[in-house]
Amino acid sequence: MPNTVARFFSATIACALLNVLPATAQQQELAPIRGTIESVDGSVVTIKSRNGSDLKLHIPDDVQVRGLSSIALSDIKSGSFIGVAGMPQEDGTQKALSVLLFPEVLPPSGAR
Repeated sequence: MPNTVARFFSATIACALLNVLPATAQQQELAPIRGTIESVDGSVVTIKSRNGSDLKLHIPDDVQVRGLSSIALSDIKSGSFIGVAGMPQEDGTQKALSVLLFPEVLPPSGAR
């Protein structure tokens, strides 16, 4: 009898996993996209990604779009809000890989 109960529970768990795994596999991860906007047609934006592939995005009405542009080091003033991506060096210092200067009206969430 205990063997029958064990088989029943094993079969029940297997069926439950079969129902859960497909739902999990269908969920998509959100990831930032970097590229050049090639065209806009209504709510569809065509982007040429950095790796050269064309992406078509269906954009909701309340989407937020941000852009990047080059600046000079002199554009960063005392009190400016910046973000820095860095790489640790062997001597203990950090090498800056990118520096972002945020507009005064748009500090990142949680800032200040």
